[in-house]
Amino acid sequence: MKRKTTPQLIQRTDGFAREPERETITGVPCSSWRKLQNEGLAPKPVRLSPRSVAWLRSELFAWCEQRLQDRRAAWTADTT
Repeated sequence: MKRKTTPQLIQRTDGFAREPERETITGVPCSSWRKLQNEGLAPKPVRLSPRSVAWLRSELFAWCEQRLQDRRAAWTADTT
C-alpha cells in the first residue's frame, strides 16, 4: 500500500528529497514526472544506492521557479 504524506512546510534547504517530498514540492504525480524527465524537461534523480534515488531540493525549487517565470513570460507576451 502506498503511503501518502501530509503536506508540510518544506524548508528551502539543500539536501535530498525522496519521491513523496518531490511530489509535494513540484505538485507533479510520479508518472507525469517520469515523462518530463525522459523528455529532458525535469531534473533527474541522484542514485543513492542500487534501489534508492532522490532529487536535490535546490534543483526541484529551481525547476518550480523556472516554470513560474515561463508562465509570467507567456502571460506578458499575450497581453502586449
